[in-house]
Amino acid sequence: MNNRRRRTRVPFHTRVQFTIQGEGLVSSDSKDLSLTGVYFFTDLRPEKGTTGEVEIALGLGNHPLTLRFKGIVARADEKGIGVRFLEMDPASFVHLKNLLYYNTGTPEAINAEIIHYPFDPESDSDSKSIINSSPPPLRKGRSPEE
Repeated sequence: MNNRRRRTRVPFHTRVQFTIQGEGLVSSDSKDLSLTGVYFFTDLRPEKGTTGEVEIALGLGNHPLTLRFKGIVARADEKGIGVRFLEMDPASFVHLKNLLYYNTGTPEAINAEIIHYPFDPESDSDSKSIINSSPPPLRKGRSPEE
C-alpha cells in the first residue's frame, strides 16, 4: 500500500469518543494520533465524510484532561476509522502538540510539520504539495498589522 501521509503518527492508546451529528456516539480505544487526526478501533463504520465531535481523554482520576476537536471520517477499514481534525481550540492544539513532542522522540519533526505543512484539511488528504500555501514571511522591520 502506498503511504502518502506527511504527518508523524505516534502509537497512543486512550479513550476516544466520536459524537456523530444526529447519529449518536462511538466510544473506543485509539491506535495512533497525529497533528491532524486520530485512528481508533470500532465496529461501527460511519460513511467517509461523516462529521462530528471528537473527544480524546488524557489521564484518569479526579482531573482528567479532554481534548476536543471537530472532525470528519477520512477512512475506514475492518478494524476502525480514521478521523481528520477540522477544527480545534488553541488549548487542545497545545496539548496535542506537546503529547506528540513527548511520544515521537523527535520534537523537531513535529515542529517541521507545523512550519512546512500548514493545516489544510483538503491538502492533508492527498499527495499534492501545500508548502506554497503558507503565508509569506514578514519583512524585517514591519509589523503584522502593516
